Amino acid sequence: MAFQVLLFVAAVFLQSANSADPNKPGVVLSGGKAIVIQNYHLLKSKSNIINMHEAYKMKEKYMRDCDPLFKLGYTESGIYVIQPVDSPYLVVHCNMSYDCSGWTTFQRNTRNSEMTWTEAWTSFKYGFGNIEGDHYLGNHYMQLITRHKWYKMRVVLDKDDDQKYAEYSSMKLEAENYNLKLGAFKGGATDALSSSVNMVDNMGFSAKDMDNDNSRQNCADKYGGGFWFNTCDPAMPTVQLNQRGRIYWGDFCDDCRHVTMIVKPVDMYCRPEDWPMEE
Repeated sequence: MAFQVLLFVAAVFLQSANSADPNKPGVVLSGGKAIVIQNYHLLKSKSNIINMHEAYKMKEKYMRDCDPLFKLGYTESGIYVIQPVDSPYLVVHCNMSYDCSGWTTFQRNTRNSEMTWTEAWTSFKYGFGNIEGDHYLGNHYMQLITRHKWYKMRVVLDKDDDQKYAEYSSMKLEAENYNLKLGAFKGGATDALSSSVNMVDNMGFSAKDMDNDNSRQNCADKYGGGFWFNTCDPAMPTVQLNQRGRIYWGDFCDDCRHVTMIVKPVDMYCRPEDWPMEE
């Protein structure tokens, strides 16, 4: 059995080494067992995975996102292994301390980020960055996580000492062009995604080499970064650092200090409390 594991690991390692495709999996070993993590390229050190040992013993149903992990007793925010339904193993950042806990991070960015976010479609598809810091989980994996149940999404924004969020009662990505489906808005930040001023609900994702917006121009190429653009109006929200060098979100902030996009299964039993998010 140990020899078979070694052969399997060697095969995956050679496959990964011979390709720059970020979708090539990586292998994490623990206790003589192997787990193939599909988005291994986002992980800097396997020692930082909080549930690594338990991941070998848990059933798939316990690991679909961060929420069931919190309900199992994991209370430390950090890196976890999950496995969405009919999907490979993934590493994600779980926020276990913010507002009802058990949030899965889809994106994190800071004002002084070293990342430019001017990535191509493939990078936005499979994710980039450091899962422990600024990163984009990847549209492909976001779609896998949200396709089998209802999730709500929060975009948490810091404007210096003022933190607010824009919450959407449901969020889902479709497989084709990763069209964004959003529910009703609430929160103290501006509704920058589904208002009459700006409507990106049901829009496909755009990158510098993939134009799915409603403008004659490629908005992602014009402003830098990738997003669900509708038009190229300067009021369009960009939660990545764009070519203007700042994080922008509607009327709430023109130069946000920090932004995090997180999701959590819709749960009627969660009593919301407006706790500040720790960085």
